[in-house]
Amino acid sequence: DKLNPNYSKGWEWYSQAWSHYRGESVVGEGTPAYSNRTYSAQTAGRIHTFNPEMKIIYMVREPLARQVSYWQMVIRDSYQYPERNKNLVPAARKGFESFLTLPDGYATGGTRYNYQLEPYLKLFPREQVLVSFLEDWKVNRKAEAERILGFLNLDPSKMDTSQKVVLNSAADSKRHTMLQRLVVKSNL
Repeated sequence: DKLNPNYSKGWEWYSQAWSHYRGESVVGEGTPAYSNRTYSAQTAGRIHTFNPEMKIIYMVREPLARQVSYWQMVIRDSYQYPERNKNLVPAARKGFESFLTLPDGYATGGTRYNYQLEPYLKLFPREQVLVSFLEDWKVNRKAEAERILGFLNLDPSKMDTSQKVVLNSAADSKRHTMLQRLVVKSNL
């Protein structure tokens, strides 16, 4: 499977990701790739085959903010990882508006949340799927954490939601040098 090279390694290989499991009530994993139906149409079915009782938490953000963030990531990554998204880079470097005109929804497909979520809702009962918005986290992190913990049948009183945890933020990435910004701005 060209788009999911790890899938060909089999369930036994994937199960190794859970080797640390010691009877916890809930274990999980997360990646935006699982919801990218454009690149990975079989993922929902594969997840259902792996565990039809699984609960799905689909985290989204305001669509325009997500598109801008994705555009910025494509440009930033083009310097660190030249082979990644190389078909998107020329349009991205021409500017955000050019990036949005890419064919096949490359720039906008990830924000078509109903389209991305549809295969999961066909396979999993609605009570096993929860949609969470980044904006809700920003407004009231404690309330959103409690809502998700409730969905997972976990006691919110046992989790410390006072700590702000930020993972995978753009601030953690190497920033453009002045030269890189000039190249992008100049469409070189």
